[in-house]
Amino acid sequence: MQAAQSTYLSLSHSDDWLACAVAQYPVGIDLEIRDLHNSARLGDPLLLASIACTPTETAQMQALQSKGAQQRYFMRLWSMKEAYFKCLGTGVNFSAIRSIECRPEELASQGLVLARARSLQGALVDGRVAALSVCVRNSEIALDGCPLVNGMAVTWRKEDSCHLVSLVD
Repeated sequence: MQAAQSTYLSLSHSDDWLACAVAQYPVGIDLEIRDLHNSARLGDPLLLASIACTPTETAQMQALQSKGAQQRYFMRLWSMKEAYFKCLGTGVNFSAIRSIECRPEELASQGLVLARARSLQGALVDGRVAALSVCVRNSEIALDGCPLVNGMAVTWRKEDSCHLVSLVD
């Protein structure tokens, strides 16, 4: 009973994939799988950014040369923010999401740090792309030691660690 009371679980699924995070502290996980070749289903990444990203994040996305790169960048940001809200146990708060910015760790001191996130980007063997993020509220917890158990063919290409920072005092 004591172990159950001190164990936190977060689940996410996308298409036929499932991600799970288990920890002794509140944790959130999000998984996004997208076929970037099916642009009819994806929508405009800049329109999505206007709903979920800060002005700085939107400008960074606009600076990317291709729509595919913009989609991957948006997936990464969305995944970290959704993992944050799962860590809180609230579900996505659309009235607050645009005031939460994903920043590299070296820039996090320029705001109120809400959480820490680790994000992985990869490619599946069928050509789809993946974004997987894990988030904890205590920014002192190291996420580098989180094991990644991978039961299917995916190549993880990029990894980032960020702090989620509130732009509102």
